[in-house]
This record gives sequence, structure tokens and C-alpha cells, in this order.
Amino acid sequence: MKVRTINGCQRASNDEPIRSFCTGMFPEKATVLTFILFLLPGILSTGPVCTGPGTPNETRSPVLPSDSSGNESRPNVSHLPLRILTWNISLREFLREDRAREVRRVILESKADVIAFQEMTPEFYRLLSSDAKFSENYRLVPGNPAHVKGRLVLATRLNVVESRYIRLPGRMGRYAQKAVFQLEGGQDEADSGSSKTPGDIAIRFSIMNLHLESYLEDGAIRASQIRRIAPFIQAPALVLGDFNFGDGPEANLERQAIPEGYRDLWKERYKVDPGLTWNQEENPLSLMFKFDGEKSRRLDYILLFEESWRLHEIQMLGRRKVLEYRGKPIPPSDHYAVMADLIVPRSNPVSKEEPDKQSTSD
Repeated sequence: MKVRTINGCQRASNDEPIRSFCTGMFPEKATVLTFILFLLPGILSTGPVCTGPGTPNETRSPVLPSDSSGNESRPNVSHLPLRILTWNISLREFLREDRAREVRRVILESKADVIAFQEMTPEFYRLLSSDAKFSENYRLVPGNPAHVKGRLVLATRLNVVESRYIRLPGRMGRYAQKAVFQLEGGQDEADSGSSKTPGDIAIRFSIMNLHLESYLEDGAIRASQIRRIAPFIQAPALVLGDFNFGDGPEANLERQAIPEGYRDLWKERYKVDPGLTWNQEENPLSLMFKFDGEKSRRLDYILLFEESWRLHEIQMLGRRKVLEYRGKPIPPSDHYAVMADLIVPRSNPVSKEEPDKQSTSD
């Protein structure tokens, strides 16, 4: 009989009748005793166990998000996952129902916690809200399309504590949309020995949904719009949307207006990839609807005002060319969506017992 050793145990080769036994035992010993001694180490977990043909048993840890240093995080223990998405879905009327269907598909598959929409028309709003599956998973904010300002709408599966619109300076009648959300499952470190049950503590954060002035020459107006919202940004906060400026030197005015302490999540993750959400070389709709002299740019941003939150991943969505327009395959919008996965510490929460504040002022 041919014998090979694996993890300190000997095993008969596959071309012989399979008989496993631990080192020191001999085949001529009593069969029952051999069988008992073969099982005993596994029962007591005092040594390696032979498991028959193949590789020894392995214990695999679950795959967890890790930072750039390779350290693992455990969202279900000390951190909470948060997925945020922003998308200018295009106010144009062409193929509206088909585009809305594809937008719904992307959103539902993304399982984002909060989606910030720009250029949301009343017709597009109704196409989303009337879909049973979408409505089962998300509520739209505001809940009535008649209350929408600046074509800015949020969709969420989280609790909304406060929402409002803020009027911005400029010629195009633009607004900012601010909402405060409550992320369940926070843990009050100071009261870790208390009798509070899970869910008594929640983490609050705000989102500022923006669609800044559009024209290439409107840098000064965009800068003034950013300065207008600055007093409303209190960490932890995300400022996101269609900023209508790129990464070139022509946007210095706008970038200088952004309050200190922000993290540009795309640049934080990708040092080389420009993240062109308005991509005329790849997206036929961006090429069709571009301004004279406009180039491909990263127009859509997610800025984070909070140092303790960790970025796990950020990516573009809505790039699949599943529709056809003017004889060309197209994605559902002239902008690509941007989605960020964040890891939120469960410390420093706000108690749910704190009264909610509701506001719809501008």
C-alpha cells in the first residue's frame, strides 16, 4: 500500500482502498480501535484531522472591506456601511419611459441608501414613483412632485429628519437641496454598559444636493453659489451633485470657494483616472448636447466633510449602452452616475430621543 503524509497524518493513495490512520498506528491493529483513534483527535480538536481524499479542511474568514493599508473593517461590529449615489438623469424628453426604466434598474441593483437626482422633471418623478418595486424600496424627497425646486430630488431607504431647499444666486433660478438622514445602528461608547437596546442610538448626517450654474463662462456665479451653501455644511456632511465644473485651471474660482476640510472622494481613491462623468468620447449623448468648445470633464462630485468616515469604494454607474437614439446605442443619460461606499464609525451618535426638526424653507 502506498502512503503519503498530509498535515502530520498518513493517508492511503487514491489508487488503493481508502484507509486513513494517524502516524504511529499500523494496519494490522484492530479495526475498531483504529477507527476510534482516528476520530478522537478531531473530537477533542487537539491535532490535525484527516478528512479523506482532497485538501485538509480550511477555516475562511469573511471578506471585509479594507483600507489602503489592508486593515479589515467589520461594518456589523464597529462600523456601518453607507452607500451614496448621485446622478443627473437629463431633463430631456427623448425616450423618457425607456430611460426611466433603465434608471430604475440601475438604482435598484445598486442598493444605494441615498440617491441624489438632478434634472428630475415631474414626468420622470411620476415614472419612478409609480413603479411598485421602486416604491417598495425607496421614498422620494419631497414626497410630492409639486414641491420640487430646482429639479432636485432625493430617493432614500433611510429615515429623513429634515429637508429643505436653499435658493442660490444666479440667472437660472437654481436651488440646493439639503436633507438630514438618520442611520440606524449607532453605538454610544460612553453608554456601552447601559440597558439601551440596538436601535436606540442613530447617527445623523446631512446631504447637500447641488446642480450649479451650467454655462462655461459662469465660474464666478458657481463660486457664489458654493459660498451661499457653506454656512449650511456641518460635519458629518456630503456635498454632491452636478457641479458643472471640471478639474482644470479654469475652475480655480469654484474650487477656492469650497469650504476647507472637504475630501474629494474620487480623487482620494483614483490618482490617475480622471473620472469623466461627462464623456464625449464614450457617451454619444454628451457629444450631442455639449456646449460649443466644451470638452469631456468630471462634472459630478461627491465631497465628504468628515475625517473619521472611511471610503471603501467609489465608481461610475449608468454606462451601459442599452438604448438607441438617432441610430446610436446610448446609456440612459448624458451624465454617468457616481456611487460611493463609505464605512461609518458607530461612535459619536445622536440619540433617537432627540426631537426631530422638520423644515421646508428656502
